[in-house]
Amino acid sequence: MISQDFDGNRGYQNVEDIVSHIRQDEVTSRICGIRDADYTRYEDAPHVFPEAVFTTDQRDLEMMLLASNSVQGGLANWKRGIANLLPQVYEEARQIGYMRAANHVCNLGCNFKRKVKLSKVWDDSTHQLKDNWLEELTDLFIQNSANTQSPHYPYTKEKLNAFIDKKHLASESVYNICQGHDVVWLLYSRLPQNNFDVKEITDKMIESYSELDFKATHLCATLLNWAKIIR
Repeated sequence: MISQDFDGNRGYQNVEDIVSHIRQDEVTSRICGIRDADYTRYEDAPHVFPEAVFTTDQRDLEMMLLASNSVQGGLANWKRGIANLLPQVYEEARQIGYMRAANHVCNLGCNFKRKVKLSKVWDDSTHQLKDNWLEELTDLFIQNSANTQSPHYPYTKEKLNAFIDKKHLASESVYNICQGHDVVWLLYSRLPQNNFDVKEITDKMIESYSELDFKATHLCATLLNWAKIIR
């Protein structure tokens, strides 16, 4: 089941709350939750997840799928240009991924959905990001890192670069840094003939994902171990 509260909102907090409440109320212990890892791996103190809550191997579900051979092959067979586009898309999505990681770890309060997104620095006429897209996007990020309660406020470009260096993010896998939605959006926007719905890319990823690839994940191993204990 998809986690959802009474207002229709979803997210990792709902996953954790639902599992924790049902277990605490002793409705059943045979319930677990799966949430995106997000940027918990970069927090200054080790992140403690509630009991029976597990995470994706990579940053999120989309990136876990994209890391697999079955999905890479499925996308390449579906749209011929995707394999050539992905390396560039990953490098672009990595840049905003650094900002997302800093926002999470440093509690900067930046609203990416409304204020800082790749569509704001996209040139529809050329099907490319603007020439100065990274500078413009970074400025937007700094302007909207507005949580005055954060010990890092006011945030600066220098602090962002120091954070990237401190956490060694430049050497991290793109699958841990990039947000899946950013990658899918860039991929869709860069395809020369995108006369289809962006959701079809995610649908194709899910359709292509093999059971064999899932069985090779840490998530699968963790779920199997939990199932043996809970029986």
